[in-house]
Parts: sequence; C-alpha cells; structure tokens
Amino acid sequence: MVAVLATGRFAPGGSLSYPSEVIAALETVPGWSRKDTRIVGLLGGLSNQSYKVRHRGEFFALRLPAPHSAAAPGSQSTEVAIQEAAAAAGIAPPIIFADGKILVTRFVEAPAASRDEFDDPRFVDDLAALLRQVHNLPFRGRAFDATGAARRYREALPAGMAVADCCVRIIEKTEASSDGCCCHNDVVAENLLLSEGLTLIDWEFAAANDRYFDLACPIAYHDLGKAEADALLSAYEGGAKPEQREQLATMMRLFDALHWLWLARRQVLSPNATLADRLDRLTERIEGY
Repeated sequence: MVAVLATGRFAPGGSLSYPSEVIAALETVPGWSRKDTRIVGLLGGLSNQSYKVRHRGEFFALRLPAPHSAAAPGSQSTEVAIQEAAAAAGIAPPIIFADGKILVTRFVEAPAASRDEFDDPRFVDDLAALLRQVHNLPFRGRAFDATGAARRYREALPAGMAVADCCVRIIEKTEASSDGCCCHNDVVAENLLLSEGLTLIDWEFAAANDRYFDLACPIAYHDLGKAEADALLSAYEGGAKPEQREQLATMMRLFDALHWLWLARRQVLSPNATLADRLDRLTERIEGY
C-alpha cells in the first residue's frame, strides 16, 4: 500500500526542498506550471521513484527512474503502447505524458492489494478475469527476452556466484509456450489496486510472453501454496489440467530464477536488509530445483 513521505508546494519565483530532478521533470510536462502544483512523495516500487502530484485540482502519478533502475531492462515505448491499450480497456490508469524516462499517469485513489487477498475466492476470480483481459490485449512492441535479461543481470554480478549461474541455466533451458500473448510480467499484489474493479499499474516490464508467466508472478512472489496456485489456475482456465499445472510450474521456476538475479543485482546497487532476507528464502527454493 502506498505511504505518504512528504508534501510541498511550488511558489511563484520560489523553490521547494525536493530533488531537482523532480521539479525539472514536472517542468517538462506541457501545460504544467509551478504555481499550482503540489507534490506528495510516494513510497512504493523497487525500480523507480514515484510521486503523487496535484495539479489544478487533479491528481497524477509521476514516475522517475531510480539510480539502480538501469538494472531492469525495458522499453518505455512498449510500456506506453500496452498501457494505453490497457487503459482503453479500463484496467490501467490513462497515460498523460511520457518522454522515454518520465511517465505521468492519472492517479488511482485506491489501496493496493496484499498477500491476504489471495485467500479470498472473489479476489482470485477478479484477478483471473483481469489477466484474461490483459492477455487479450493486442501485441505491442517487443517480446519478453528472459535469457537476454538473465545474462545482463549475471554480467553485472560478481564472479563465482553459484546460485546466479544456476539461475541462468534454469532460464536458458526453459521453453515458453508458443501460445504467446500480451503480458504484464510483474503481477504482484503491490501492482494491483483495489478500485471498483482491479486496476493494474507499473507496466514497465509488459511484453509478449507465455500467459502462465503472469499467473506464476503472484504465486511465486507471494509464496502461495499448491491449493492457492490451483485456485488461481482453475479460475483462469475454468479448471486445472495436469499439462496446465506443469506449464505453470515451469513458469514459476523461470520467475524465481529471474527474480533472484534481479534482487541480487539490486542488492549490489542499493543494499536492503528486507530484500536480503527474501534473497535467502528464494535461494533455498532455487537450490531445490
């Protein structure tokens, strides 16, 4: 759930004690001015710095890349194209402005989901319906390149990391389904807003991929059990066949391996004790594959 860090207001001819890049970013948005803009810092996300902005009585979300976000491959042109299609379908916030780095969207005033929501059958049904909508969006831009991402992450890590090498091997030998479709590729609770219908945010990893990767994301990320995984698969497919469970398990291994490499790279750039604990737990699971 998003937490407020600080607030401030631009004054005509004055300055504000916010990072200069935040003020500079806002000044590039056509039609925006300092005099009636109020900023509220947001805590949320690991790849970017986000701010809630009030401009002329309306609320927006401003996203800037964090110092470590170069570790996360992506294409904003692909992200924008997919999110615009998702917004037209009513499942993502509309984009107001994007310039390759800066992204401004409408702000959705709704709490983020939590791990506990996955115990609610109604939430699981809503999530399955949302994912079917995502997967029916038209192809836009690039395909998800798990192997390329894994190799880039590995190159940025120290030599001699056995788990990192294991993760790359898992990814290199994993075959995605030929039935590729538009995927969000980061479907975790923090990116699911509990609005009137579920709203999905943070589309920076969106690309064509195996549809089961989007199911694997929340299951693996939130350490859901077999019963919960089966519930989501059944809600999505209208049942759970053995071959579907097998493909989902394959995508969960792929997600775990990519997640480990991403976390390890982020720890090198910006150490975090909570993420270190997550890495340790994830290491135990990967070593069991």
